[in-house]
Amino acid sequence: MTMHKYDQPSAILRGFGNRLNYLCHCDAQSKTADHATSLHHPSDKQRSEQAPLSTRNIGTSSCIQPLSQAKPAANLLYLLVTLLTLWTIPTTALAQAADSNFRIGFTNNMFTEVNENDARAAMTVWGQTVARERGIPVEPEVLVYKAVQDMLPDLLDGQMDVAAVTSMEYDLLRHEVEFSPIFLTYHDGETAEEFVLLAHRDGPLETLADLAGRHVHVHQALRASLAPLWLDALLVQEKLEPLAELAGRVTTLPSLSQTLLPVFFRQADACLVTRHGFETMVELNPQLGAQLHILAASEPMVPAVFAFRRDYAPSFLEQLLAGIRDLHETPAGGQVLLVFNSERIGDYPESALNTALELIALHRQIVMEDDQ
Repeated sequence: MTMHKYDQPSAILRGFGNRLNYLCHCDAQSKTADHATSLHHPSDKQRSEQAPLSTRNIGTSSCIQPLSQAKPAANLLYLLVTLLTLWTIPTTALAQAADSNFRIGFTNNMFTEVNENDARAAMTVWGQTVARERGIPVEPEVLVYKAVQDMLPDLLDGQMDVAAVTSMEYDLLRHEVEFSPIFLTYHDGETAEEFVLLAHRDGPLETLADLAGRHVHVHQALRASLAPLWLDALLVQEKLEPLAELAGRVTTLPSLSQTLLPVFFRQADACLVTRHGFETMVELNPQLGAQLHILAASEPMVPAVFAFRRDYAPSFLEQLLAGIRDLHETPAGGQVLLVFNSERIGDYPESALNTALELIALHRQIVMEDDQ
């Protein structure tokens, strides 16, 4: 399995641009002057190109006379052999190569809590294991894109087979590309996440309006990627400003403990985390549950997806899908799930994303339009 990076912007279809601007605007709003995150971006690698086929590869040699000097019958025989060779070898090779492709594309947003090299190593071992155990003639390849707009052309051209993206990124892609099946990962037995806004019981915050001028911590994590959208939409529905404008200071942090504990110690006024994250911290320190209270909580919603391009149809598709469903049953598959902080993966209809997609549409309508 090889890794490629694409850092050159690609031409995007008209109509995709407006949704992309919305995604970029949301991302920009989540960053603050005291942003506590330092993301590592490995060096870019360009896609290698295969050398074109030349007649040197089809068996010609110095013992064969030039056509101008050979007899007519020999000329005809040589020509037929050459044409047949050129026709059969590339066609067979291309057919086999096309059928063995399995290219998974990730955006950098999928690696907020994951070491990219660990993910590459784990998926390499898993791909080799699935190919060996299930007898699949597959050549797995991982593609990493800096942004979702770089992914779209490869999906449209059939150069990528599976998109591993956040729900916000999926919302952009689904208007241009048909996907099926869709896989969701499980965390603590659930495919969806709830978001909670927490404050200290003895602190000054009792209502959402009390966030005005306060210091708020936001957990930056893949499974919390929709939390800022949810809170902004909720605040606007309550006739308040979005968080970045309402609060005095907003700090995003990649560590759950660094996001939550300062609220417990009264060093920050509130924090936005997943319910699973909060419950995990309470299990480790029950005093957190006693001292922190929930100001607001969201509905469950799916934060990210692994979506197959609908027209991806290799001969080994069913074996491949079975290998993905059984990830949790093999050591190699378990390592992949561990890297992505998941327990298992299962396929679902797109309707499983309805709550997330509805939130994104609501946020675009009431937050972004009012902001323009």
